[in-house]
Amino acid sequence: MFDVAKVSKIMDKSLKKKSSSASRAQLVLPPARVRSIMKNEKVAKNIGVSAVIRTTAAVEYVISEILRGAEKIANAKNKNKKSAARIMPTHIHEAIAANADLARAFSSYTFASDEQTGNALDFILTKDAQKE
Repeated sequence: MFDVAKVSKIMDKSLKKKSSSASRAQLVLPPARVRSIMKNEKVAKNIGVSAVIRTTAAVEYVISEILRGAEKIANAKNKNKKSAARIMPTHIHEAIAANADLARAFSSYTFASDEQTGNALDFILTKDAQKE
C-alpha cells in the first residue's frame, strides 16, 4: 500500500507558499533587480545572495531617509494648505542638502533643476525662531 507519513510530507510541501526573497527579507525593493544590475555592471565575478540582500536594504534605507526629509520639507512649505503636500524634485534636493551624511554622499552629484533652493531651515523654523 502507501505510507501515510510520506503522503502527508508531500502534501505539506505542496501547501507551502513560495515567497520572494524581498518578502523574506522584509524589503520593498526587489533584490532580483538589484542583482541583475550588479551583474550588468560587473561589480564582481560571483555575487552572493546575502550581498544582494544587504545592498538592497542599504539602498532602501537611503531612499527612505531622502523621502522622509523631503516629506518634512514639503509639509513645511505647504502648511497653510489643507491638502497633502506633493513631493517635488526641489524638496528632494533640499532634503539631501539638509542631511549632512546625504550631502556628503551626493556631493559630486549634480541635480537637474531650474529652481534655486534655499536653506531648509527657512521653511521649517517659524519667523520668531529665525529672528533668534
